[in-house]
This record gives sequence, C-alpha cells and structure tokens, in this order.
Amino acid sequence: MPNTLRHKRSTAAGVVPTTAALSLGELAINTYDGKLYLKKNVSGSETVVDVGAITSGGVIAALGYTPANKAGESFTGAISVAGSITATGDVTAYSDARLKTDVATIAGALDIIRRMRGVRYQRLDTGAAGIGVIAQELRVVVPELVAENDEGLLSVAYGNLVGVLIEAVKELATKVESLGGHP
Repeated sequence: MPNTLRHKRSTAAGVVPTTAALSLGELAINTYDGKLYLKKNVSGSETVVDVGAITSGGVIAALGYTPANKAGESFTGAISVAGSITATGDVTAYSDARLKTDVATIAGALDIIRRMRGVRYQRLDTGAAGIGVIAQELRVVVPELVAENDEGLLSVAYGNLVGVLIEAVKELATKVESLGGHP
C-alpha cells in the first residue's frame, strides 16, 4: 500500500466536493469551514463522506490512523500546531555526530546565560500564563535558537538551550572548585 496522502483544498464557504472531483481515498479539506471530506466506496457505490471538523480525531476516523504517528512511518517537512502537544513518549531530534560538521564546544556559556532573560507572561490570544523567554531578545544573544515563519512570527528551539546550560553549569562548577568548594 502506498504511503502517499492525497488531498484537495478549498477556501470558499460551503464548498462540498463531488464524487467526480475526488479519487477513491482522497481527502478534501475546506479551510474556510474547517471541514474534512473523504471519498470512499460503500457497498459498490462511491460517495463523499463528511468526516466532520478538522481535528486529529476526524483524521483518525477517515484514515484509521494518525498520519504522522503510524508506526514505522514518518513525514518530511514542518508542522505547526495551534494548541498544546502532549506525547506519551519522548520527543527527540537527530543529534548524531555523523550529521554535523564544524563542531565546537560553546565558549563563554555563562556570559551567554547572563545576557538571557527568563520571563513570566500572559498570552494575548488565550490569556494562559506561561514561563519562557522573549524570542526577539534571545535572537540578539543566540540567533541559532530562534526561527521566523513566513508571517514574521518568531519561535524558540527551547530544547537546544540545553547545550548552553550544560556548558554554563560546567563553568560554574570550575569556579566553585577554584574557591575550594566541591561541585
């Protein structure tokens, strides 16, 4: 069975695809209405089914699995989520030495940390309280940790802060040892 997910998209209100417009198994997404449709064969008759609102549950109902989580399969590209992500397992990123060049230990990590500012904040869109950093401020200190999307919104690779934190702790341990203490 091929691992290709085919879909069509509409941005007009109330547009429902016809059976002629879709291939069997193909999805149609109406981004205006937030609806998901699927063409399938029911007892020898092809029909377009309104799967419902575009949610992970709707995608699972249409496909029988979550495309990004089907065991042994993956996708290539970016994903953007409005809301929280909860995983029952670890979230990992490739960090294999074979994928890297020009590797160097982070120098002056403690000074880098001193230039960062941790903040508490309230999100304008949801009102939810949060803790983190301000991407615009962090970009001045460690630009490698900040990404910008097509609309100019900035995001932070929080997991990648670990490298700076590790080296800063090692610098602090060295200072404590030089004062006659134990790390």
